[in-house]
Amino acid sequence: MFRGGVKLFQNALCRSTRDFSCAPNTGRILGACVLERNPVITPDPPAWEVEYQEWAAEKRRKKVKELPALFVETKRDEETSEDLFEPAPRTTAADAANDTKSLDRALDKRLYLFVRHKQGHWHFPHTSHNPGETMRQTAERALSEYWAGDGEDAYFIGNAPSAHHPFEEDTAGAVPGDTAFFYRASYLADEFDMERSDVAREYQWLTKEEVVSQVACSKLQTLFKDFLK
Repeated sequence: MFRGGVKLFQNALCRSTRDFSCAPNTGRILGACVLERNPVITPDPPAWEVEYQEWAAEKRRKKVKELPALFVETKRDEETSEDLFEPAPRTTAADAANDTKSLDRALDKRLYLFVRHKQGHWHFPHTSHNPGETMRQTAERALSEYWAGDGEDAYFIGNAPSAHHPFEEDTAGAVPGDTAFFYRASYLADEFDMERSDVAREYQWLTKEEVVSQVACSKLQTLFKDFLK
């Protein structure tokens, strides 16, 4: 009875975790790198927050008491309008030109490296798993196959994947039976150039919404909506 229960538990565990050492592998195991540039500025506040700040500022103004002129310094020593702080604009020339190869756009959002394979499809950098390596190592190797930059500029976040997807149709370079494991990595440099790639035709830095719009598979769209920020 006990041995039979253990066997049933092992079978259920294999099914629930998609353990390919327990079940027959009908396709490739892929490691994919989701390389992201973190937001550079804070996002625009929502309308309710702007309204609250305006209300709070008006409330503070009503409580302010005007001090006698004797106690108020009315002249600022050699101060001109050029000395006053002016914040940098929230939009850039790359925003205006919709330059998706530039990191200097959509500063209040995350951008993700999306590459176009020489066969024509867009996807995250990915490659097949090799025996003897961890899935994170597969994802790191996938990035190096598409981008020959300094590996120190890409910081992989943890050893566990952020998501996985079993493919049921031909899409993004995968075939039915393939399963992809997605690993997140932060891009730490200010500039990016895909110097050499034997597999990629071109690249873009896209927002979450733009990534979803590039994907034709509805299940991949749902997956990216869930785990991309």
